[in-house]
Amino acid sequence: MPVSRSPDNRHSTPSRSNTLRYAGSRTTAVWEAFKRLAGDPIFVLGPGPAGCVYGSTAMPLEVFRHDPRAGSSEHLGAMPGGEVYSFLEHEQKLYLCYYGGAIMNLYDPAKPWSWGSTPASNPISFGGVGDGHLRPRAMIHGPDGKIYVGSEPPYG
Repeated sequence: MPVSRSPDNRHSTPSRSNTLRYAGSRTTAVWEAFKRLAGDPIFVLGPGPAGCVYGSTAMPLEVFRHDPRAGSSEHLGAMPGGEVYSFLEHEQKLYLCYYGGAIMNLYDPAKPWSWGSTPASNPISFGGVGDGHLRPRAMIHGPDGKIYVGSEPPYG
């Protein structure tokens, strides 16, 4: 599938509405690595530990990693609870928050992927971040050391 470049450095494929912004000459290579996983389009991309880029798909609910320095991509595994809407790197680990209900998870890239809610799980799921959250669109580090989640509210 050819990749086209617009004047504002946005890349897209003609048969999909997916776009990817990425500075530099590696854009095409990164797009080719990410454009499809298990037959599904990319849902979300975000920065992660060690300079890697992490991403998720929707239906099936999968998570993957791309290392731009090594030029390699890796399918990490399923995220059976919902689509990952946001990623946040913290102390060489990765927080992932997914729909529905803004469910928070913590992934350690130094360990194998084994999603669940037991102490041995990686990522480990902590449950919802609280009432009033459905689609966790963004996460940031706050000045007080807390993680702030910006999300869409539930239906109704």
